[in-house]
Amino acid sequence: MNENLLNRLKNFKINGNHLMIMSLLKAGESVKEFAWTFQVKMTEFQYLIRKGVLEMERVGNTFNFDKASLTKLGEKMLDELERYSSDEKVSTQTEKVNKIKKEEDLDWLEEWRDLFKDKKPGGAGNKQGCYKKMKVFLKENPGVTKEEIFAAAEAYFDSLDNLKYMQQADYFISKGTGQNVSSRLSQWVEYVKEEGIQQKQDWHETI
Repeated sequence: MNENLLNRLKNFKINGNHLMIMSLLKAGESVKEFAWTFQVKMTEFQYLIRKGVLEMERVGNTFNFDKASLTKLGEKMLDELERYSSDEKVSTQTEKVNKIKKEEDLDWLEEWRDLFKDKKPGGAGNKQGCYKKMKVFLKENPGVTKEEIFAAAEAYFDSLDNLKYMQQADYFISKGTGQNVSSRLSQWVEYVKEEGIQQKQDWHETI
């Protein structure tokens, strides 16, 4: 994150979760799934309400996520933050949300699962599990491209002495629950980025 944006966030006293909530609302997206997936506490939303940047319908002690919206102050605050993030690779959280929506089609995921299937019987893993886990992975890592995900898988295959011990596709994306979740995909994406390894030409297909 660039220094200007970081300073602005500190001045507003909001964190990454707050910014994502605001960006989702501006993009017309539901914050309910985001809160559930990443276990965002209700106190995060209440803080934004107290700051005057968020409105949410409330019945008794229950808040309705589907009735959440940005106030004019919230929109102004987000616009100001976005102006100071122009030199980011993904310049705003709103752009990240748009990227998530684009990636969620996952029309390339079957091709990616076939890489595992070709290496080992049953290697493609559970289809539904792959789709669910990949959506979560892309939300947590909005800057990661499809090409890097393909390159990460092939680099992983090349590291194995015996494909018998290869992790199936859905577990390669992530394994475990709660605080015990691990992602081999995340590790290998970082590796291919650091090493400058690119997707093989015969996989190439622009999203």
